[in-house]
Amino acid sequence: MGPDPPPPPVVHPASGLVPVTGTAAAAAAPARLAPRVRPGPGDRPGEHEHCALSFCFYEIGTNSLIRHECTVAVASTSNIGSSEITLLKAHHRAKKDALEATAEFCAVDLRPVSIVEGEGFRALAQLLIFIGDKYGKVDINDLLSDPRTIRKKIQEIAESEWAEVYPRIQAAAAAEELAATLDLWSEDSSKESVMTCNVAMPELNTQTNEWEVKTYNFFTVPFPKGQPKNAENLRAFITKMFAERGINEEQMANVCFVTDGEAALKNALNKWWREYCSAHAYNIVYQHVMTAAPKDFQGLPPQAEILAASVENIVSELRKLRNRKLGAKIIKEEKLVFPKTFTRFSCVTFASDNFLKIRAVLQKAVCTEADELLRALHMGNLHALKEYMQNLEQAVGRVGHASGSAYPAVLKLSEVQEGDTDFVKELRTHLASNKNIFVPKVLQLKEACSSIVTWMKSTGHNSELTTTLKQQMEVRWNSFLRMLESIQTVYTELQAFFQRANEGKKLEDRNTRLEKIDKELLDQLVELFTPLKIASEQVQAKNATTAHLPLVAYYGLLCSYEDSPNCPDIINFMRSRMRSELKHVVKISKANKVAAFLDPSFRSFRRMVSEAEKTEVHGWVQNLLDGMEAEAPNQPDLDEPGADGAVTSAPSPPKKAKFDPLRGLPG
Repeated sequence: MGPDPPPPPVVHPASGLVPVTGTAAAAAAPARLAPRVRPGPGDRPGEHEHCALSFCFYEIGTNSLIRHECTVAVASTSNIGSSEITLLKAHHRAKKDALEATAEFCAVDLRPVSIVEGEGFRALAQLLIFIGDKYGKVDINDLLSDPRTIRKKIQEIAESEWAEVYPRIQAAAAAEELAATLDLWSEDSSKESVMTCNVAMPELNTQTNEWEVKTYNFFTVPFPKGQPKNAENLRAFITKMFAERGINEEQMANVCFVTDGEAALKNALNKWWREYCSAHAYNIVYQHVMTAAPKDFQGLPPQAEILAASVENIVSELRKLRNRKLGAKIIKEEKLVFPKTFTRFSCVTFASDNFLKIRAVLQKAVCTEADELLRALHMGNLHALKEYMQNLEQAVGRVGHASGSAYPAVLKLSEVQEGDTDFVKELRTHLASNKNIFVPKVLQLKEACSSIVTWMKSTGHNSELTTTLKQQMEVRWNSFLRMLESIQTVYTELQAFFQRANEGKKLEDRNTRLEKIDKELLDQLVELFTPLKIASEQVQAKNATTAHLPLVAYYGLLCSYEDSPNCPDIINFMRSRMRSELKHVVKISKANKVAAFLDPSFRSFRRMVSEAEKTEVHGWVQNLLDGMEAEAPNQPDLDEPGADGAVTSAPSPPKKAKFDPLRGLPG
């Protein structure tokens, strides 16, 4: 008789796993633990579950495997091909290794940490896990393709996708269901002009059986070099791009174009349907509110206004004399040099610097009004007015807009000082009452916040905060508000940080930067600009129609920026500027009003328009219905008996969740 057969392997009653020891364990080390058979109809092979817990045999060995309690993973599936794969929970050691590898990936390849949130990155990582599970430890250099091969594959995928999408876009254009957003921008490195066009159209979501608005990048193409970007060239370029993608010029009349207020692009689309981008309009409103031009400070008190007007009359008379033969000769003899431009400031400076020459010219030319004109001038007041206007021009800038650094200079100029004459006191008091002085004060806060953020980022201290500071970028919408919010969130931490630094005498000059931030004004500005941010985000919804929202958001913003007796003067002034700019910049079109009326939530308009406008909208809608009724084929009336005596009833529409675009807007 041969040797006794080996005893049957001990099977763990809970996990169904066979313990492996000795040489077999070493051989089986890289292999996955055997799965537990799931009881099912006929106990067919292949139906199994994986344990949710990883068994680390290299830490504790396999002798205790029989005591391992198997836990079934929570069902989480991912569609790979046509099969469903159960995903397991990651082991804590695997999470730690993945974290270190991801951090090294971002640091070595100089990639933003937000890359791990992208769908493409996660899909690639998941696929690599599946490949390793199926084929074992594969060399990544052998697995990944060459960049040139990837570029070719991208082109193939794009052509395949567009072969499916283009016909749908063409059908949407023919059915008057297509909107196109056009934008002309410059590439940073090459300064090459590029035009981008995104199209949006309604599509049925087969999973939810509901209609959604889908957005596609129709084209992003460089604008021809050397061609001026005028309306004619832009129109020809846009027409060519649409024609290459199957939409002719006649069908373009059915497309709703959405652009910013750029004049050339606006004129290029003047023969088609064009709507103004509301989100861009809100950004323009912010820019206007946050700037103060020199003209905002040119107002003068009554006495100074009379003096400045007299100077302008004298300069006007001298210009008339210059055009006469005798007058030109006298001006040349007196060596009187006229300014290049004739602004109020240049005229006052010219008269103050050349008073004696001007008087000699007028007297030699036997000007009948010379005595009366010269009598209106007071040399002391004229010099004081020149000095005041010169200092004011230097403070706010002769060209462009006022900056935050202008505020201390303007504030000092508005303070009455000892020794001032009554004329100068009147000038300073008038400037102090000019509420445009609040704008440089806000800009001063903006520059102080930007300085703090820049220093914290450049020194690496930004990572020590619980929430990192965000820097403002002029080209990014609402970035100023995000910067203020980031400082507001960690303001207490910033105070503690600078206090610790000052105690160590490391940052003695840095605390002054934090002291420049008026915390109360910062909080008020956050509250001021939040409604504008909410409105701009609401009108940019991607998967839903927003045609009715410009009117709703516009009305909500006007309500939000009403004067409040509880607000300080600076905030009420900013509110009034906001209302003024909203009325001047934001354009509410006919389509916006009709869309708001067709939305059940706003069909009464909620006082958003006047009674005359409401009647006008009702007329537009009635005309649309009359046109649709004339074009529609004859259909049996609903709720009327047909030829067979049956009554056709209209199906009840499905209930929809109530949506209020005004939600979140104060006021």
